[in-house]
Amino acid sequence: MADTPNNWVEVEKHGEKKILAEVGKETFEVAINVSLKNGKIISATINNPVEVLSRECEDTELSRCGPPKRFQVLRRIAVK
Repeated sequence: MADTPNNWVEVEKHGEKKILAEVGKETFEVAINVSLKNGKIISATINNPVEVLSRECEDTELSRCGPPKRFQVLRRIAVK
């Protein structure tokens, strides 16, 4: 998989006077096993990591912000 630009953005009110601004890269890795006899799904897995850069800001223009924090959100779903 090639490197891709940011494709995930979230801005939300965080408390009375703070705004949380986040940007990142979200990818999906999907594996599905299907029965060749009847077409039914035997099992499936989804890995959905999001690499996030987050900043807490003081204004709605997002111009007065604190230092950036990096973290990862990882969602994993399995069906058997």
